[in-house]
Amino acid sequence: MFEKVRRNQSYQSSWSGPMFSEIRFRAEAVKQLGWVPEPGLPNHPFHNVMLESNIRRIKEGTRAIHLAAGFPHELWPRSIEYFCAAKSFTTLAPIHPNNSDEVKRAKQGLTCYEAANGGEPFEGHRVPLGALVCYKPPHHTNKPAFEPRTLPGIFVGWRIDSGFRQCKANLALDYESVRTNAKGYGKPIQVHTDELVVPENTFFLCSKLSKPKLKGVQVCCQRFQCHSNRELQQHQAGPERPTSLWIEPPDSVRP
Repeated sequence: MFEKVRRNQSYQSSWSGPMFSEIRFRAEAVKQLGWVPEPGLPNHPFHNVMLESNIRRIKEGTRAIHLAAGFPHELWPRSIEYFCAAKSFTTLAPIHPNNSDEVKRAKQGLTCYEAANGGEPFEGHRVPLGALVCYKPPHHTNKPAFEPRTLPGIFVGWRIDSGFRQCKANLALDYESVRTNAKGYGKPIQVHTDELVVPENTFFLCSKLSKPKLKGVQVCCQRFQCHSNRELQQHQAGPERPTSLWIEPPDSVRP
């Protein structure tokens, strides 16, 4: 009978470290999902190295795209959701040594998203976090006849349904709500793919609004190094060139 219960239940192992209240909260969530929790020993010196490595990778990646988008700290949930979803369809599925030969062949050359969806590729918009988009708001047909039907928004990701399948819906924040710091501005708006317009050039509006908070973002450098008197004369005779410029997004994030 015990074996039958084990076959019909999903088990979730977790590490019981010093943050006991957090572990207890996770255990309650696991029970609500119908899983059987199997926590580790409290304060045990051996940790789940693979799990902690993945968590560190998610934190580092989220921190990078969060800074590039110019988001305030309060929008970190949107950044971490975006990073995890984007990483699933841009990196190859990991193949573990204990996987069966059949599973290894099925994962070969597929991303995590493709492996989870039977080889079906990700077909959503590939837009950087925080990029400017235009979307149709709800009840846009009730606007006056000659008012624009779209509003400026900030792209924050995709809607992922159960089974890890992306439906034809994207997530965006209303630009005006973010600019004015309105109540609930961090709640994303679901926009159908056909009702989302992505400009050809990528603009990061939040980065322009905040005028990067890091004081070291302005790079002061000499753009031209003169190695001879002739080059020095040409440089002085030429038009004045700026020695301070804002760091622009790298070419890799441009469409």
